Amino acid sequence: MVNTARQGAAFERRIIADLKQHGYDCIRSAASKGAVDIVAVGPAVPHSDHAWVRLPVLFVQAKLSKPVISPAERLAVQDLALRANALPLVSWWAADETTGLMRVHYRQLTGPGAKDWAHWAPGKDN
Repeated sequence: MVNTARQGAAFERRIIADLKQHGYDCIRSAASKGAVDIVAVGPAVPHSDHAWVRLPVLFVQAKLSKPVISPAERLAVQDLALRANALPLVSWWAADETTGLMRVHYRQLTGPGAKDWAHWAPGKDN
């Protein structure tokens, strides 16, 4: 039987692999018990008129099975993201509604309440 810490670490590595596919450079905060588990720096991508834009820095709180975090965790992630001009995200592992295959899902935290969130995905205009 795999312990919770190992399952969490394995899931964090899946998040990193998912984000790296979209050009993000990631840092995992192993066993930190801090506000965020992963910091991901977005790549520069071409925009219009030969200009480049950088995708946002992501602060990710990983939850293995449910994207529910406590009010204190939500506040900590959002506060840290605000101070760093980053995007506060919660990720979890679940079946895709369309394919039924297991994959990483993301929610962008948009406010203080449990229902204050929006779907987010790397590589999409969010």
